[in-house]
Amino acid sequence: MKAIYLLFVLFLFSCSSKTKFSGIESDYTQELVGKIKKMIIKTYQYDVEQRDSILWVTTRSIDFDRKNRALKQTEHTLNFNYETVYRYGNASLKSTHSTTKDRTDRSEYVYDRKKNVIEYRQFQNDKLGFLKMSVYDSENNIVEETYLHPNAPHLNSVDKYSIDYINRIVTIRNFKENKPNDHRHLKLHYDEKGFLIRSETVHTGETESSSDLYIREYDAKGNLTKSTSYDKEKNIVSLTVSKNEYDSKGNILVRETFLNGKLFEKTVNEIVYW
Repeated sequence: MKAIYLLFVLFLFSCSSKTKFSGIESDYTQELVGKIKKMIIKTYQYDVEQRDSILWVTTRSIDFDRKNRALKQTEHTLNFNYETVYRYGNASLKSTHSTTKDRTDRSEYVYDRKKNVIEYRQFQNDKLGFLKMSVYDSENNIVEETYLHPNAPHLNSVDKYSIDYINRIVTIRNFKENKPNDHRHLKLHYDEKGFLIRSETVHTGETESSSDLYIREYDAKGNLTKSTSYDKEKNIVSLTVSKNEYDSKGNILVRETFLNGKLFEKTVNEIVYW
């Protein structure tokens, strides 16, 4: 099942649009089905070089309200405990507050009238550490994102999106100090449902070429099932395949991910319904 971050990506950007494109997250899984009261999610990371060798286990417990909105999440690893509380206003997520032994993190969200997130702020111990500002077109797709780092201004940048709706292609160019990276840009290809099916880094110069090419496949429910990466000679670099087991309501109980044929990650979900 998707991590809680991905759950909120779906929640935050759920405004309707026939041409709404997904983001470039590393994994996609279906939305939750039914009225869920609680989820306990165990994620096992494996050493692909040693069969059945577990590197670490992460356990997340998430409490939901009757609208399937997360209220609180606790996360545990061997040496790490993390608790997050979610706060809402006008049916939208307004902020998250996370605590560990020696640190407090806070995230804040600001929306436009179409419920698109136009500002996202991250604080650590009440000090602003990151600000992202987003601009959308009439189809609620992002056309510009500004990234500001108050404590490291040399990292500040802007991504500008060019959208070809006819061919479902989004081109992203990065700018620093108002100067574009003229040597490369990112090109994203989508299917008719808005899922990312191909991403490539395009290098420009005397000749145009692609590298860091990724091809993705999905099942009928929108779960990412296969991701293949290629080098610039179009040789396969890595192959990732995911397989799911479901409960009677259609939610994922077990999701196994294999890297080049070897078990890399397994997520086991315990779901309690209202």
